[in-house]
Amino acid sequence: MPVLALIVFLPLLAALGLLAVPRRYRVVHRLVPLIATFVVAVLSVFVFQQFEPEGGGYQFVTVIPGLGAAGLGMQGHGLGPEPDARRRSGRQLPTAQHRREETQRFR
Repeated sequence: MPVLALIVFLPLLAALGLLAVPRRYRVVHRLVPLIATFVVAVLSVFVFQQFEPEGGGYQFVTVIPGLGAAGLGMQGHGLGPEPDARRRSGRQLPTAQHRREETQRFR
């Protein structure tokens, strides 16, 4: 299974697995989330180390075939608005000057 899919779905699988464990096994209810968190943290460090900032395009792409024409994609990429978000949405994104004016207006 690809790394991004494991990072996303391992906590869910651990939680679903705990539903089958009786309540009297408290140690299991504490140990399974701890182990799942540790594995996700190790995988996240691995992804961080393998990331190439100079590399173009998306990295660590996971495509699940059979889910539509293009498949279902999980893409690891940077945070923040997309560069062409203004063009697609048809509205102007707020600028720093606009935010300052709004702040002054509500004081």
